[in-house]
Amino acid sequence: MPNTTVLSPSLSPLLLTVRETAQVLHLHEMTIRKLAWAGSLKCIRIGKAVRFHRTAVEAFASTGTTLTGHHLGHKVVTLV
Repeated sequence: MPNTTVLSPSLSPLLLTVRETAQVLHLHEMTIRKLAWAGSLKCIRIGKAVRFHRTAVEAFASTGTTLTGHHLGHKVVTLV
């Protein structure tokens, strides 16, 4: 059985860590941090910790957003 993470409102936490968000979106943890830094993926900062609201992660996953270009520029394009 493949290792997939499914967000269930009753079983998953309200706030996800960078690692949990990366697992849900099937992206590298550094990509998640860059998306947060660029403002493309809404996050909550608690001191140095970064957390992602479950609904924000689900909304990001459902938009069809894809990274393009160089990651250094933090360029994000939404496909319609």
